[in-house]
Amino acid sequence: MAISGDVVTATTSLAVGYPNQLAGLSATGAVKLPTASTSTAGNATLNAACGQAGVASGTSAMTLTNSFITTSSTIILTLVTTGASVGGVAVFSQTGGSAVIKSVNGTGVVTTTGADTFFNFLVIN
Repeated sequence: MAISGDVVTATTSLAVGYPNQLAGLSATGAVKLPTASTSTAGNATLNAACGQAGVASGTSAMTLTNSFITTSSTIILTLVTTGASVGGVAVFSQTGGSAVIKSVNGTGVVTTTGADTFFNFLVIN
């Protein structure tokens, strides 16, 4: 899966054996989703299925308020920029309407960012 602007592109493959004998069937498609982003790291309200937000320098967490998030949502995060000592970001809790996202080091321990750490998000329900 790749996110470019407001387009999400995904590829899937299907292999079916006897009796249908379909093999190597694949499909690629693009879906345009509403996006939202902020250029300021820290707590943010972004009501879109995907977008960009960030954990502010000197902190280890931010709250993403988003009307698409439910308690059972899958939230996919990918790093855009990273502060010193940060190996990634992870969702630590979520409720209807928000999620707490924290910066973690390479071993998964919560860590304070040395610089603003931005990430892309995708909410799947």
